[in-house]
Amino acid sequence: MLDVKIMLEVIEQTESGLKNINSKLGFFLQRLETLAAQHRRKSAPRDLTFQEEFRAGVLELRVLADGAQDFWQRTRFDYQAVNKKDFVFENRAVVKQIKAAALAFSRQSDELYTNYKNLSITGRELPYRLNWWVFESACRDLDKITGHILFMLRDMEKYYDRQ
Repeated sequence: MLDVKIMLEVIEQTESGLKNINSKLGFFLQRLETLAAQHRRKSAPRDLTFQEEFRAGVLELRVLADGAQDFWQRTRFDYQAVNKKDFVFENRAVVKQIKAAALAFSRQSDELYTNYKNLSITGRELPYRLNWWVFESACRDLDKITGHILFMLRDMEKYYDRQ
């Protein structure tokens, strides 16, 4: 069953989780730049826990992306089954809140991609196993989710404007 309050709650939780991950990734970038400088100078790395912590952060991102993908896939399917005009009319106030939260989520998703690019450029030369493919796939999945949410909200707005 489609519940807009749950939709709002999930998008806010996902945006908050992504914001936390983005801040961690910024910290990882600083550490990775230091490691890259040490690698270029051929000195021994001083940050011995980076690889494990980075991989754990990427795994956290993957879990977030998988949970969001499952929820929004079901939500889109349920939305297609309802009477859109009645659904939007009954929930128009929450739909506006969802749109604001979706835009914030979209900004966090864009920041995630920027973090991915910066980290991958800096870290590709290093001899660490950092699960780049998991990181990239999570970024792509979250970007797709963002697009699906915004598309669904544009569809809702069509019905909202007709009231």
